[in-house]
Amino acid sequence: MPTDIDDLGLYFSELKELNYKSAADYAKQFDNGLLRNKSIQLTEILYAAGQSKIQIENEAEYDKPEVQIISLFIQGYHNLYTNPYSNQPFRYFSEALAKAREIDLLPAQKFALISILEVYSFEISQSNEDAQSYLQRLKELAEDNADLYHYYLNALQLDLKDIFLDINIDLSFFQQFDKVMNQYQSNHPFWPNYYSFKGVFYEKIDRVEEAISFHKKSIASIKDEPFLKFIKFRSNIRLSEINRKRGSFEEALIYMNEADLNIDLADTTRSKFYIHYYLSRVYDQMNDHEKAYSSLLRATDLKTKLDYEQNSLEIARLNVRYQTQEKELALLKEREKVRDTRNMLGGSVLLIVFISITYYLVQKNTKRKQLLAESEKDLERQRVVSLLKEQELVSIDAMIAGQEKERQRLANELHDDLGGLLASIKLHFHTLLYTEDTESNKKFEKTDSLINEAYDKVRAIA
Repeated sequence: MPTDIDDLGLYFSELKELNYKSAADYAKQFDNGLLRNKSIQLTEILYAAGQSKIQIENEAEYDKPEVQIISLFIQGYHNLYTNPYSNQPFRYFSEALAKAREIDLLPAQKFALISILEVYSFEISQSNEDAQSYLQRLKELAEDNADLYHYYLNALQLDLKDIFLDINIDLSFFQQFDKVMNQYQSNHPFWPNYYSFKGVFYEKIDRVEEAISFHKKSIASIKDEPFLKFIKFRSNIRLSEINRKRGSFEEALIYMNEADLNIDLADTTRSKFYIHYYLSRVYDQMNDHEKAYSSLLRATDLKTKLDYEQNSLEIARLNVRYQTQEKELALLKEREKVRDTRNMLGGSVLLIVFISITYYLVQKNTKRKQLLAESEKDLERQRVVSLLKEQELVSIDAMIAGQEKERQRLANELHDDLGGLLASIKLHFHTLLYTEDTESNKKFEKTDSLINEAYDKVRAIA
């Protein structure tokens, strides 16, 4: 399910495309009520572009960084459209850029860079080397056609304003720019500014008829969008100047009158300066020197005021940029500190893992040694038991052998000695067998029988 952060990316994409109504539709989907209301208010401010008054709340502290970023854009654009030469717009947009970098919200970073470059667009003729650094950062972050549109448009604007910048704007530049613009439909709000600046460029290279055509296209492509009104003012001023150079003074005054009707209410001082300055040139060539002098005098007064405001702005901007750089440096140091802490924690975890593995292996090795020692003891006990059994068997064998030997000795003695003795007794007894006494003969026979029985038993035993 998409979160407010996801929808915020789409919201900023629509702001880049100047599709403020679509951006407001995305804002209405935000879950956070404060973020929703603030985001809708920002689209209203951008759509009005200072051509009508919009009330905003005073600055306040907000917990959520995305609400802080939207609030900074509100304050920045409100000041840009009501007091463009104060340091406030640059300060607010710089803080929004820093905050977007803190939470890594890339769409907000790019929109902040576009906003800062819009601050520089309000200057008339100052050197914009600092603006070029922001332009380069926008180019590095560019991801889509809208990013490239804002890059090419601001590069073109800075080049036309400051001849000292090395941006290399030529016809090949427009070949690249055209590839981007061809991705958009003819009614897209990018076209009026593209046509207008292309007309200014063609004036610069003396292709006047094409310049006129582009300025007229720019004016015709603007309906009633208040945020495009300043483009209609610019193209009418340029058409007036082209006709002055051609000697078509009446046409020049008609276009100047159209410019006056479309004066940029967000920057009336600069708009009036342009009108009086170019009117003075028209009247001068018409030989209406009184009107020429009056217009030039008024233009000079306005230019003095603009120069003073812009010088004050440049000093304030330097302070803001210094403070921003300090904040970025502090943020960088904080990130390095977090990274060092993360590395330290990672190293500690690895050390703990290493110690744990080592302890496990040592324990495992110790247990294995214990098991080996116990196995060796069991084997030793078995060897002792086996040796004892062998000794017991040897003893039994020796005993059996002794008994067999003793039996053999006894058998030999019975057979050789006792048997021989009985045989000798029987032999001598037979010599006494035959006598006259019948009773004695019976005794002799009985005794002979007993001797034979004894002799047979001795032989059986032996």
